[in-house]
Amino acid sequence: MLYDFPIKYYENNLIFSEDGCWACFEVSGFDYDNRSTDNKFKILRNWINFFADVVSEEKILLIPIKQSYDERLKKNYQVMSKDDPLKKVARQHAESTVRYLELKQTEKIFVNKETGEEIKYVEDAINDYKTYVVVKIDDIKEKDFIETIQDSLEYLIAHPINSINKFLGLEEGKILESKLRAFKKASRAYFEKQSQRVQLKEVDDKITQWLFRRINLRGTKTKVKVTDFVPSAIYTATNDNDIEIKPDKEEIRGLFKGKVLQKDRYLEIKTDEDTSYQTFLSLTEKPAMKFPGSEYLFALHNIDIPIEVCVHIKNLDEHKSKQVVLGERKKVSSEIDNANEGSIKIDENTREAAVEVKNMEEEVRRNKKLTKTSITFCIANNNLEDLEKDVARFTTSYKDMGLILERPVSDQYKLYMECIPGAPRYTEDFARLMSIENLASMGIGASRVLGDDEGGYYIGTTGISKKVFLDMAKACLENKSASATFYGNLGYGKSFNANLLVVLHIIFGAYGLIFDPKGERTHWIEKLPWLKDLTSITELSSDDKYKGMLDPFNVYKDDVESACALALNVISEINKMKPQDAEYTILKESLVKIKSYEVRSMLKVVEILESVPNTDEYAANARKLARNMRTLQSIGMSKLLFGDGTEESLDFDNRLNILQISNLKMPTADVEKKEYDDEEVLSTTLMMVMSHFAKRFALIPRNNFKVILFDESWFLKNSSEGKKLYAYLTRMGRSLFTGCIFNGHSVLDIPSEEVKNTITYKFCFHTDEEEEAKRMCEYLKIDVSKENIEKIMQLENRECMFRDLDGRVGKLKFDAVFKDIIKCFDTTPKKAEENNNEEVAS
Repeated sequence: MLYDFPIKYYENNLIFSEDGCWACFEVSGFDYDNRSTDNKFKILRNWINFFADVVSEEKILLIPIKQSYDERLKKNYQVMSKDDPLKKVARQHAESTVRYLELKQTEKIFVNKETGEEIKYVEDAINDYKTYVVVKIDDIKEKDFIETIQDSLEYLIAHPINSINKFLGLEEGKILESKLRAFKKASRAYFEKQSQRVQLKEVDDKITQWLFRRINLRGTKTKVKVTDFVPSAIYTATNDNDIEIKPDKEEIRGLFKGKVLQKDRYLEIKTDEDTSYQTFLSLTEKPAMKFPGSEYLFALHNIDIPIEVCVHIKNLDEHKSKQVVLGERKKVSSEIDNANEGSIKIDENTREAAVEVKNMEEEVRRNKKLTKTSITFCIANNNLEDLEKDVARFTTSYKDMGLILERPVSDQYKLYMECIPGAPRYTEDFARLMSIENLASMGIGASRVLGDDEGGYYIGTTGISKKVFLDMAKACLENKSASATFYGNLGYGKSFNANLLVVLHIIFGAYGLIFDPKGERTHWIEKLPWLKDLTSITELSSDDKYKGMLDPFNVYKDDVESACALALNVISEINKMKPQDAEYTILKESLVKIKSYEVRSMLKVVEILESVPNTDEYAANARKLARNMRTLQSIGMSKLLFGDGTEESLDFDNRLNILQISNLKMPTADVEKKEYDDEEVLSTTLMMVMSHFAKRFALIPRNNFKVILFDESWFLKNSSEGKKLYAYLTRMGRSLFTGCIFNGHSVLDIPSEEVKNTITYKFCFHTDEEEEAKRMCEYLKIDVSKENIEKIMQLENRECMFRDLDGRVGKLKFDAVFKDIIKCFDTTPKKAEENNNEEVAS
């Protein structure tokens, strides 16, 4: 039997059908694996309250989103400037990565337990599930009819359907504009209330259009094309100053292009692009399952088959719920009485039914209602044989969990119709009484996706072979900080993967600056020949030719305020001065004077100090400070800080700029600053000054994204100027279209809570210290539980816990793909064979 097409009209998130008006929202996916039991119960309670507040009817749609490697990765080079010198390299990288990912989709064997048949299949991992809530909006209650329409009681009795349709504006396929406004208001009220429990987003008309267009293309490789289509309608003024909207129903039907043919246990849907074979299964039996552990919709993430779900919920009011419970209790009591009278043992089914009735009574007592729920699963493919393989694998997986599915012969079209957003229920055969708590425990909205949902560069995998993509520039486009931190023990891939992120961004159009205090990247020019002519490596040393290169007035030639602030900090650090010292006071006065000089430098500051008259109370302090500075200007590495104002500034115009400084004696991160010797003080000061080139680099106006990597970034927190710079780059990076990567050892490297709150991308690698693992949990904003602490302490090489732009957290295994990149970044050649167990694209 074919039914009338149910959808009449839609506008943004409102869908009008023959059944009324529905509002559609997307549920923001949230991390679930890293939650403690207590936290999972909090989520459960939120969903219980969410479902309890539904007035009449609601659908939950879980829609699998498959990854299109080809389209996603090729777009990265297609948007690059045609004159970009790396565009050819970017294209080769993208196309080779696509081939690599396709090769990783290995053939597997599944054994059907019922038939013993071996089924070969290719792993077809999906990226994630998008979850949508489609709720029926009841902004007008029955009492409103009685109060509003003259003699309405008699009219409702005589013409119940016509009167309701007329009042709602649904008569003859028409909608009143006043009712449209009322539904919008009701939708907004629902959104504001329920968003306090579950994070919702109101969908727009393009998403609504996509939800319709995709239905007949399920399982095919055809991309769902969303256009600027707007449902057309005829608008007519009414006698009571309202506007009557008469939509073109046939036009909306055009979004469902294709011929639907009923077959044996499946539908064959023929479109111009492809043929979609779709089959629908209903959940008929579910055992009593303990929570947590019973989240069987979340379990779909463990099955590498795209499975669509429609949970159709109709809430019974309190009176009806009590009637249902009373009827069920009488039925069970009768069976128990009959068994007792006949001295027959009560069978297990009757015992379970008695428990279920007791649970339903408790549910009505607590939540005042029961739900009549049907759960439908749709599996689709463009190959009928593959469809049957997928059905066998899915039903076996659910059967192993104690969940029984029915694949009806005659109701396939009914279930197809019921999965349309806004459509009514077409069969009661698979609807079951279900408690709200049971609904809430299914794991709705839980996610395992990481990284960017669309676009980005391939960086690794999470979960069961789910690919992770990342483009840090996206944070800036969403008005967030594009800052990242890498923390953890040495030898677990921090530097390797920080390098990977930088180079990936550079390949696809970004400019990069790397602070390399250990000089570990000099060999990149030989190892990455395609980047050779676009790389500048500046290695500063005590050679006289570099004298004054790090003079604060050379770093900030055109910004005297920043130069003076940096000079104050540098001189204070190397002379171990405090603000209350007399030398500090006379230095500040000298820096005020130098602002009026045409040529400014650290040696000019020395001259100003030396010229302080003897009558000045700080004259002796000035001469003592000037003498110390004169001594430093010609000793070893300190001569880098003292120029005469004629030196050329460092140039960062190349695609990749690497700044190194030799012969530094950097203290280890665990040594307190007060314990530094003179050499260590000078080394950290030089690094701090070098880091100010990052600010200059960020301020260069470019349309291209810029990325800065600080290796050994912990040194920034050891001076007031370093802390300011850290805060500046993380706070202002979004407006300067610049991302920063801070590679350190501990969460304690972050100089303040304010800075910590600006970090967007968090990569936490293996640590041996339990306290640090706890800090990492807090930093990632996951539960500080025994499970999460152990998870971090058991991470292996190139594995980390990653918090992405959307706040999702999961285990990421980095994958550099290419041999030349792996060999270039690997700083432990003796262990290269052990650590590189990855397949590499040819």
